[in-house]
Amino acid sequence: NGLVLNGAYINITNNANLVIENTATNAIIVNSGHIITEGENNNIKWNLGTSTGTYTVPLGYSNTNYIPLIFTKTAGTGSGTFSFSTYKTANWQNSLSLPAGIPDANNASGADNSANVIDRFWKINANGYTTKPDLSSLIFTYIDSEHLVASNTITEANLIAQRYNSSVSNWGDYLPSSVVNTTSNLVTVTGLAAANLFDWWTLSVINSPLPIELLSFTATLKTDKTVDLAWATASELNNDYYIVEKSSDGYNWSYLTKVKGAGTTNLKQEYLTNDPQPFIGITYYRLKQFDYDNSFTYSKIESVELSKEGSLLIKPNPFTHTCVVQLEGIVNIKTLEIFNSIGQIVKTVSVESPDQKTIQLDFTNMATGIYYLKANGVVLSQKLIKQ
Repeated sequence: NGLVLNGAYINITNNANLVIENTATNAIIVNSGHIITEGENNNIKWNLGTSTGTYTVPLGYSNTNYIPLIFTKTAGTGSGTFSFSTYKTANWQNSLSLPAGIPDANNASGADNSANVIDRFWKINANGYTTKPDLSSLIFTYIDSEHLVASNTITEANLIAQRYNSSVSNWGDYLPSSVVNTTSNLVTVTGLAAANLFDWWTLSVINSPLPIELLSFTATLKTDKTVDLAWATASELNNDYYIVEKSSDGYNWSYLTKVKGAGTTNLKQEYLTNDPQPFIGITYYRLKQFDYDNSFTYSKIESVELSKEGSLLIKPNPFTHTCVVQLEGIVNIKTLEIFNSIGQIVKTVSVESPDQKTIQLDFTNMATGIYYLKANGVVLSQKLIKQ
């Protein structure tokens, strides 16, 4: 029911569990010594249930390194159990010692990012709760030798806590609420909501965290022939704004709109904007995300296809001064552009209503010759002939 350490070092091995039934904050008393769990399946299981308070898990590494994990929890509901373990990674390279179910430790470019991550993983698992408790604070203790190893490129003052988000299968949750104390070798996280209490944790460098990915980015063609563009992020760090870009061929991109980012937050963010004029045929979309320092990254590409339905008729053609454009089955027309034979815009006509079916064009002051008509930037008629 309780444990008092007076110089003892308990070493849990072979996938064993040390179970603590007492829910009191002083159920484990450490005068000296600690508990070693060097392996992801060697666990301290503490049946905390709905108890509240500040708890210390006396983790250690070897007989000389004490690295306690300290947390303050709310009640939660249900007879839940917390499990804890931690282990050092092999030869500084985290990618060689990944917990089960985590595919890599790569950065956004696909390169091994182990050099920017402290040489240790922690597991914090809350099982059996109907509603998991929040943690108002969570404190990691780290070992100097695990960030000072020559193969690492870590600036200690830039360490933050980062967790693996199992719901979206990436390391996309890093904790901008982290505060590092380089004198005491502590990283403190505050305000951790129950919904974000995922199992696996590490400490990474704030300007080189393990890869951050969008939760989603979608382009949806609506019945009114406009496109809804929606995306969501699990958390954000120094996110200034997004530029939404569009393309008719997937190679040449143009600006659609700008959307303000959320800056730095560990809360899920959702965004929505709209393209009122997709191209006829396939329209491609992507996000260009800018940080405060003007560095940027691109999202994956999404596309929609607007069928080339409808017809266009010009009467008369050829004509002398004016002609009438009749649109059938083509909606959401905002502008008509007239090009001459060498591709120069010579006339732009605003359409009063997207559903307008008849549009009169006046060529009185224009030279005789062949012209081309575009609607919303897409060629609809090959030739208009003024005599």
